[in-house]
Amino acid sequence: MEKSKSYEDPFLESCATRIELLSRSISFAQELRGLASSCNDVSTPFSVRKVLSVEIDVLESFCHCRCSDWSRVFVMFNEPIYQETDMILLLKDQVSHCRFEGFVVLGLVQKLSELPDEDEQRLPPPGFHYNTLVKDCIFEPGSRAYSNTMIEQTHVGYYGSIINCGSLSRTRNLPESSSSFCNFASSIPIHVGPETGGARTMFAFPEMTLIHAARDLRLSSAMGPLPTPSCDKANILATKCPLNIVSSYSMIRDSFSVRDIFLLPQSCIKGSSVAHNVTLLPNSRVEGGTIENSQLQWDAKASYAHVSNSLLMEHSHADKNAKVFSSILGPDCHSSSGEVQHSLLGPHVNSHHQSLIMATIWITGRGNVGYGANIGSNHTGRVADQECWAGEGTFWGLSNVAKFPIDLTQSPYSIVAARVQFLPQRICMPFSLFTDFSSIVQNSAIISGNQCFPGWILRHSPYTIARSEHKFSTRTKAKRHQHYTSWKIVRPGIIDLCVKARSALQRVNSDNQGPTYCSDADIYGLGKCHLTDAARLEGIQAYTNFIQRYALRGLLEKICIAPGLLRFDTPQQNTSDDVLTAKHKHQYAEPVSQRAAAIALPWDENSFHHTEEIWKHQLSILRSEFPDSVSLKNLTVICHQRIPQDLQLLLMRLVELELQFSDMVMQSKKKDDIRGVKIIPGYADCHVKAEEDTIVV
Repeated sequence: MEKSKSYEDPFLESCATRIELLSRSISFAQELRGLASSCNDVSTPFSVRKVLSVEIDVLESFCHCRCSDWSRVFVMFNEPIYQETDMILLLKDQVSHCRFEGFVVLGLVQKLSELPDEDEQRLPPPGFHYNTLVKDCIFEPGSRAYSNTMIEQTHVGYYGSIINCGSLSRTRNLPESSSSFCNFASSIPIHVGPETGGARTMFAFPEMTLIHAARDLRLSSAMGPLPTPSCDKANILATKCPLNIVSSYSMIRDSFSVRDIFLLPQSCIKGSSVAHNVTLLPNSRVEGGTIENSQLQWDAKASYAHVSNSLLMEHSHADKNAKVFSSILGPDCHSSSGEVQHSLLGPHVNSHHQSLIMATIWITGRGNVGYGANIGSNHTGRVADQECWAGEGTFWGLSNVAKFPIDLTQSPYSIVAARVQFLPQRICMPFSLFTDFSSIVQNSAIISGNQCFPGWILRHSPYTIARSEHKFSTRTKAKRHQHYTSWKIVRPGIIDLCVKARSALQRVNSDNQGPTYCSDADIYGLGKCHLTDAARLEGIQAYTNFIQRYALRGLLEKICIAPGLLRFDTPQQNTSDDVLTAKHKHQYAEPVSQRAAAIALPWDENSFHHTEEIWKHQLSILRSEFPDSVSLKNLTVICHQRIPQDLQLLLMRLVELELQFSDMVMQSKKKDDIRGVKIIPGYADCHVKAEEDTIVV
């Protein structure tokens, strides 16, 4: 493989960090409980000892603290304290109005370290004040516990904080007499797809990637960057750990019911009414709402949302009362206001408005869900056992109603227009537009349903493709997942889908006597859509231009890399214009299988890992598109020769296609400018003109 394996490091390091923190808390708790008369041997970088009798007097009389057994209360400090009076002063300053029970370690600090964003968070100074009950807890130096009703069985790391919370506790697995504890959601079964019956089960872990998800769904044999034994070890340790873990510089505040929490450094739970059985990787945040039995990766955020039994991958967000149940949000996903249930969403899926995504497998993501879209309409009166497989880059328009089952994985970057009632079907037409169809009479039959415009995006909205390519390359924040989510739109897998769709459009049912094709019976891959003959011919031309432009770009790139590029096995050259007008040999290929099968995922394509495979694919397309080019047939290796005339004609064809594409991009953007000026006052002053748009330029 050409790619470096350094991308594995963040995932491996994260799992190792979890194992280290869990092991440390387990060891610390065991050693404290096993102490007899001294605790000088406790394995910690800080000094630890029991409180002295004079210090107990100060805690009771001056600090107004209470404890039924002071022999199990310890102090921890980060620097040696030589004078007894110094410790008393620290206690007076950092401890007050608390009740202690069980084993309690109070970490005291002499010199304050810099705390990230301390001014912004307006945190009080380190200390323990006004806590109704603190039981079986370890607080490291610099930590805070202010105005909490109950803190039980919790390990707070260096400069960690628990402020103004209700209850914070640790629970055992059922039965309660069991010696194992809840596992901080370090491994959770997530059922995606059908809500009842035949659900697809994945076992999510905090460092999971979409590669692992694809393997669990049997869509890919690729292995993820994390070895299973590490995950299993972390999960086993989680069930053995008797303490919640609030790591260094992490915080829980203003939350009502919190239990079974594992916060890694600089993560935060703030204002949550319920936070149960959760693992938060560094810099992830929960603000308001509820979260249960879930995992948040780096920089993920659940803000005033309701998240249950789910995984939010790096830089994914659920906010504004979003509901996410039994789902996986991939890297850079955003769900606001709407509902996501039993679904797997790939990278860059955006649902910013009130909508429904249910039982949807969308592993390649990169799509959008409009306001009011309902992707989750099962049969009336039947079991909710159906699902939707959305295609890469699918745009679900306003108020769509998608009736299951649906498979659009072979129709990438397609648009389902507003208010369409999308019927159960499988469509294999990339870059298409789907609309509702007005009933007509054909052959004495009434036809209704959906209408398909194959290749509509390529011909009428190429600006969408250009903008998407730019957007996905510049807006990716989930850098840890970028090694497999950075695929290009125009790639061999997409081109092959276009070739197959064009072949199907060219191979029509000769029994059809009307101007409209109605289903798979007429054209394979049409689903339950119907298609006019004019749209069919337009689709063929759009796919042809797209395919040839891709392949000819590869030829130009090779020529530019090495001037005088080519050597040929025969000096004969065909300079006829037939090179550009030859029929496509593959258009009469055998019909594709009628049995539904999953397509190769972008990171499983050979060209994703081996760039030389792209040229091999482009060359095979060139030879298929232009079969009369002798030069392409006999092309072998690089050497210094004059470019043959038939290849010059092919390059001229590329120039023609590039000019045509750039003009269509300009026109598709310019339509908005022309329309906007006619409708909106001052439109030109507030919008970027097509001539100044960086995508167009």
